[in-house]
Amino acid sequence: MRHSGYLNLDFSSDRRREASTFRVVELAENLLNLQHIDGFDACIEQMRGGGEKIESTCAELDFGRLLYIHDVPFRFVVPQMAKGRDYDFEVTYPDGLSAAADAKCKFETTAIDPDTVRNSLNKARRQLPADRPGIIFIKVPQTWIEDPATARAMMGVGLRFFANTRRVVSVKFYVSHLSIGSGMVLHRHAFRELTNEASRFHAGRNWDLFANYHVPSSWNGMPRKWQRIFFWPGE
Repeated sequence: MRHSGYLNLDFSSDRRREASTFRVVELAENLLNLQHIDGFDACIEQMRGGGEKIESTCAELDFGRLLYIHDVPFRFVVPQMAKGRDYDFEVTYPDGLSAAADAKCKFETTAIDPDTVRNSLNKARRQLPADRPGIIFIKVPQTWIEDPATARAMMGVGLRFFANTRRVVSVKFYVSHLSIGSGMVLHRHAFRELTNEASRFHAGRNWDLFANYHVPSSWNGMPRKWQRIFFWPGE
């Protein structure tokens, strides 16, 4: 089946109009704000593949944004096309420990099925090195968390995945969440971080990257270092 245009504008309903518009705006903001990160050009080059490559690269940029606004040092990794060396990010913790991280996404057109998350996690695991802490970022569509039972099922898949891996220290789920009401559009970034306490690298440390984020009091909810397209060239 032909993959739908992830960045196509859709005016068939208010929600689809706002959601498709936000995708384009978020991509533009990511390109503007992350262009100085090491490895950025190689990340963007992947978009030339078109189709699913566009949506998966946008997911990588979304995680880059999360890392950046949480002041987590990172770089994009140039694809190596080799098992154990084909991950997406190098992430550095406050004490200087470096971890390898890979990003996966469930496409917006994918039918809701938490069990398919297992396939994505297993694929990401094979792309991570065995001799270093590994992290898996996985982006899922908003519709997958609107039913609490489905959201719990996804978390269960993530926790059961830990039983079969010692290299992965954490799985981090992410959702770009859009709601419309009272004449306003509210856009939020929701995440859930899971820790693999059975990992050979765990040693009781905290592998969370986003838990201590303080949402700025300004109405746009982003730190001042993040340039919003809506306000360009202002704050």
